[in-house]
Amino acid sequence: MNRTSKTAIALVAALALTGGCGDGSTTAGETPSTFAGPATSAQAGTGETGAGATTAPGAGGGEEDPVTAGHGTCLDLSSSTVRDAVAKLPPFRGDGYVATRGTDAKPGACPALMWVRADLNKGTGSSPVWFLFFDRLGYLGTATSRYTSFTGVFGSTHDSVALAYRWLNPGDATAGASGGPVVVTYTLSGRTVTPDKDVPPQVFDGGTAPTTVPTPTAATSPAPVSHCSEATPETLRTTAEMNWGAQIVTPFTVDAIACADDWATARIPARDAYPQNAKLLFRYTGGGWSGVAFGSGFSCAEKGVPAATAARIGC
Repeated sequence: MNRTSKTAIALVAALALTGGCGDGSTTAGETPSTFAGPATSAQAGTGETGAGATTAPGAGGGEEDPVTAGHGTCLDLSSSTVRDAVAKLPPFRGDGYVATRGTDAKPGACPALMWVRADLNKGTGSSPVWFLFFDRLGYLGTATSRYTSFTGVFGSTHDSVALAYRWLNPGDATAGASGGPVVVTYTLSGRTVTPDKDVPPQVFDGGTAPTTVPTPTAATSPAPVSHCSEATPETLRTTAEMNWGAQIVTPFTVDAIACADDWATARIPARDAYPQNAKLLFRYTGGGWSGVAFGSGFSCAEKGVPAATAARIGC
């Protein structure tokens, strides 16, 4: 999925999180991210270099418990390391944040990269959230340089955390964000965290998709950009699981992919759980493939697929 090379930017362990602007201040709603981003990243959503990791003196690696450990977990949300990091997040309209959940592994099986979700104090389901990363030595930084909404943890391994980003499209209710999901995986190497792709700019401020689209003229209309090289069976299977996981019996496979421009169809072959094939419809938006429809009898035209594109993908 990632079409750009990755740049590893070393974390500076001794700097404070309040750095970021040239005068030492931080713009409201932003915090310096310590993570590397794709080399061509210049758009919103790419981690910016800035404040570095907070390291506890005397904390070591090996089998020692992380400095965040406490109350029988590798990452105690009430630990001073976590509380100090959350306290440095820029307030939103005068309100601060509170750590609400995080890595729940037990000492002896602590992952190298741990995460914390910080929600707006007295916020709602659509309020700003931050994701913060930690290793055994302390705080590493935030996943993004600005707050997001509708973001959750998709999965994790010993040295990586995958976040699923969603956003509001025009007409969406705040309880039903239809944008995305786009999954970005953050991987730890040494004390540097690198995302595998840019975060879609639509996720910031709750959703910035335009409500009106200018009508292009024939002379200026750009040719459609194809993202079919990214419509792989694994990518579409993961997207299907994100969108319709409660409706699809696992394990399942995806095949018979047909793609044109920013639309794609695929099939879940008939098996014991399904007496007939299931059809899937996807659209490329916000930097990744999103699920549009799942079933066996829907019309692609009714789902917004242009007639010419529908004909090309046999939908």
